[in-house]
Amino acid sequence: MNQHSARQTLSLTSILARSEFKLRYAGSALGFFWSVAKPLALFGILYFAFSYVLRFGADVDHYPQQLLLAIVLWTFFAEATAASTSVLVARADMTRKISFPRIVLPLAVSGTAALAMLFNLVAVLVICIIGGVTPTLSWLWLPLLIIELFVGTIGISLLLAALFVKYRDIGQIWELSSQMLFYATPIIYPISLVPDHLHTLVLSNPLSQIIQDARYVIVNPSTGTGLESLDWRVRLIPYVITIAVFVIGLTVFRRAADRVAEHV
Repeated sequence: MNQHSARQTLSLTSILARSEFKLRYAGSALGFFWSVAKPLALFGILYFAFSYVLRFGADVDHYPQQLLLAIVLWTFFAEATAASTSVLVARADMTRKISFPRIVLPLAVSGTAALAMLFNLVAVLVICIIGGVTPTLSWLWLPLLIIELFVGTIGISLLLAALFVKYRDIGQIWELSSQMLFYATPIIYPISLVPDHLHTLVLSNPLSQIIQDARYVIVNPSTGTGLESLDWRVRLIPYVITIAVFVIGLTVFRRAADRVAEHV
């Protein structure tokens, strides 16, 4: 892809993402508030269940803020990958009638989810400040973590979109896999509750690393990320996985994109 076509692809992706984001809430009474309402609702349910029913999280500093931040990041990942899975099939008529880079469709879906995440993160930062979290220069690391999350999410989205065209069971498989991944990632629980012998396995998951780093730089720098005790080579694992997933997803999608019309 040359520089000119790359700019065109990004421009078209931006237009579609913004249009989809506006259309999603067009006509609703609460408008953009719905983009914040979903993660807040999940946060409320989980916080009530674990803090008041199971008496969990009382010994964790700023547990509500840590939980909410993790849910917002997870919600972006879950929504983007789920919506991208069937996007080529759902837009089959569009792909047949109009000539454009097919990669725009999953990119636009992820872009729409990213816009919602940005609104949610602003709300999270405000709630953090209200809850007694002091803003520091470490907050400036958050954009880098968001970029890492976006790259990994795009990789999985491209892979799922390419595979779903031919294998429709991918949608159900990913739905089940994402539910398992939710509980395997330290979202509800702090990394300190994970047994030491499982730290390497849990933190090899890029989502775990991103969420832990985000909690560290935004909410509570004194707690650490859980990565400190690991060998430097082990610390590189989630970054290597993120890059590998992106490259694999992009490669598979490019090979499958030209054959979309044969299967939809």
